[in-house]
Amino acid sequence: MALQRFRCAFRSVFAVLLLVIFIAGIFINLAVFVFFRQVFKSAGRTTFKNNLIAYAGYIVDDVGTPPDPERARVIARTHGIDIWFRGPAGQWATTSNSSPGQKGRLRLIYSQGNTQIAHYRERHFITVRTDAGVFTLALADDFRKRLVEHGHVIQLLFLLSLILLVAFLVLRRLLKPLALLKEGARRVGEGRLDHRVPIRRKDELGDLAAAFNEMTQRIGRMLHAREQLMLDVSHELRTPITRMKVALEFLADGKVKANLQADVLEMEQMVTEILETARLRNVNGDLKRQAVLLGDLIREVAGLYPQAPGLQLHVPDGVTVSGEPELLRTVFKNLFSNALKYSEADSGPVQVRLQGRAGWAVVAVTDHGIGIPAEDLPHIFEPFYRVDKSRSKRTGGYGLGLNLCKTIVEAHGGHIEIESTPERGTTVTVRLLL
Repeated sequence: MALQRFRCAFRSVFAVLLLVIFIAGIFINLAVFVFFRQVFKSAGRTTFKNNLIAYAGYIVDDVGTPPDPERARVIARTHGIDIWFRGPAGQWATTSNSSPGQKGRLRLIYSQGNTQIAHYRERHFITVRTDAGVFTLALADDFRKRLVEHGHVIQLLFLLSLILLVAFLVLRRLLKPLALLKEGARRVGEGRLDHRVPIRRKDELGDLAAAFNEMTQRIGRMLHAREQLMLDVSHELRTPITRMKVALEFLADGKVKANLQADVLEMEQMVTEILETARLRNVNGDLKRQAVLLGDLIREVAGLYPQAPGLQLHVPDGVTVSGEPELLRTVFKNLFSNALKYSEADSGPVQVRLQGRAGWAVVAVTDHGIGIPAEDLPHIFEPFYRVDKSRSKRTGGYGLGLNLCKTIVEAHGGHIEIESTPERGTTVTVRLLL
């Protein structure tokens, strides 16, 4: 779980940019440090060694001839160094530690006259040979110890954390328009074409937000124009359909009259569904709600479909929703009709299950028919969309049934979903608020 969260975090553009800036800052600092270290090292190496040798000479001279141990201890405390002496008159040291030179562990790195500079465990030791004896000098504390003692590492970590925090806040502010665009895209995807992304910047991200708003507005106008055209045509068709129905009554009964009446009835049903869909999408198209016993309504609608392979109901009593009964009947008529139409007569019966859970009444209609291809599933609720592109009456209607179901369910504050596997069957799930 932790690994999955870590991977999800770094799918974020914000997190990746922050990581890139942080790593880039580390490498820039390392590059600057190495560059100046090499410059000062190459330019000041000889001068530093000569100054170090001269400094050691001053210390030795200050100790005196013959060497005075007490004077050496005062110098050691004052200058923060350790001094060891070994000569004919004896040996002494300003520290209790033994000199590495006495054990032969020093690594010689520079020699000049009677003075040598050696290295051991990150400390530099200066050996000066005089007539009185051999002096060995070293800094009292190594660099790493001083660094830790003085809190330099903590200061560096605090500074890096402060820089990272400032970078985080700046990046979050810079990329905030992307979060607003993401939210806008989600809402537009839900069909809320009136949503607009606030424009608070005048840079490229501000231009992107403005372009998004303009795109949403154009899509809204296009969809409104399409729906208005469909609505206007449907209204205009009602009058000629009525005239055709009247004219058909004067024809003699027969096959021709029956076929024409069937065609006119189909046209009238199509117009009615289009107008009903438009009414439900209109904010003024209020539902005539009442308490509906969903189990009773499903059993009532299922009784209208006795054909094979049949409907097998798993519908308990007591599940009540608030809605318009006639519209809910239309939903289940469409779902049961489709499930039976696309099932084979010898396949298993269509399963209808009703459950009440977590504040929802959930109805699942599962058939064992031909299924729907994956590429058609995203468009299955669009008006006039049909999986069978031939638009034959034998293989289906005119592509408004599922669109009307979706509109009715959403008008009731619910959701409708569809899952399907070709040659295995389809499940349509309707969720209505309890």
